[in-house]
Amino acid sequence: MQLEIKRIHRELGTTIVYVTHDQEEAMTMSDRICLMNGGKIEQLGSPADLYFRPHTAFVADFLGESNLLPATVDAVNGSLLDVSFDGLPARGKVLANGAAFRPGDRTKVMIRPQNLHVSDTTEELNTFSARLTDIVVTGGVTKSYLVLPGEQPLVVAELTRGGLGRHLPGDTLTVCWRAEDAVAIPE
Repeated sequence: MQLEIKRIHRELGTTIVYVTHDQEEAMTMSDRICLMNGGKIEQLGSPADLYFRPHTAFVADFLGESNLLPATVDAVNGSLLDVSFDGLPARGKVLANGAAFRPGDRTKVMIRPQNLHVSDTTEELNTFSARLTDIVVTGGVTKSYLVLPGEQPLVVAELTRGGLGRHLPGDTLTVCWRAEDAVAIPE
């Protein structure tokens, strides 16, 4: 039915309003999504905008799995922010996500699990040290469940490759991200 509705939409070129509570269906079917919470609009935009550039913690958490980490803005450098993560000896660069931040502002930093990766080096910018608690192979994707200092959970999703088993629960791993893959969400 989804494919048929999309075909009709393409052929007729008309607006179709489709109401669903299924997040995956909304992402699949839509050119634009109006995500509502308690009768109010949380965010309006393309599926990619809502998924990769959520404006609120509700949107980040509602559409797919996300890591939401409390932080404080240290400096503003154009569209990038330097942040310090609460309770962690870690700093990093993240996107301001179109919001106006000032040094000292509180934020939540959202990083999707697939935008994190385990690294063998601590030389990279934007890194956490975290303790591995579990590894789950779901087929094409392997999820590593970790805990940051202070028991903050962190999920990393990477493509499954040969050579699994090089890390064991209890190991301390270095987890990295690119600045453009992490977004600041105002508190």
